[in-house]
Amino acid sequence: AVLDFSVPAAAGNRWTWAESGMADLLQIELQQQGLLLLDRDAIHAVLNEQRLAVSSQTVRDRLTLAELLNAQFLITGQVVPLAGGRFRVEAGAFSVEAVETEVTATGEGDFPKELSKVLQDVAKQIATKLPTRSRFTGQTEQTTRAPKPEALIMFYRGLNACAQGQPDLGAAY
Repeated sequence: AVLDFSVPAAAGNRWTWAESGMADLLQIELQQQGLLLLDRDAIHAVLNEQRLAVSSQTVRDRLTLAELLNAQFLITGQVVPLAGGRFRVEAGAFSVEAVETEVTATGEGDFPKELSKVLQDVAKQIATKLPTRSRFTGQTEQTTRAPKPEALIMFYRGLNACAQGQPDLGAAY
């Protein structure tokens, strides 16, 4: 299960889209690596129902969430804006069985030019380090085309504007 990412508060509004947007993009890249993942809409429904804040979860909260979702791993991450228009993505896979973070991955690049490349690299790091039992083993794999990162950035900026009571600005995005 890929949970929403965190973004440092100091990053400002420019990166608020990344909380959900980066998680969606990483999920697509992980699926292309052959991992079987839960639908993020179902994850949000469970989080809303349980009123769990992803950023402040304890190990016990993560175990409860994983049990509710029936997930082997919870993938969390953060986006760190860097100087000079660069950014870093840090992600980790928390193992429900081992009750610890089993896999970590990082990638860094220029924003937005290298966004896709960085996410592909992070997904590949996670996919190659996870045990093979978490991979999709069915006969027919579903191929998902990754949306352009720029389109998702604008989409999530629009959602954020609507959530802040600015539907005209949201529609423009």
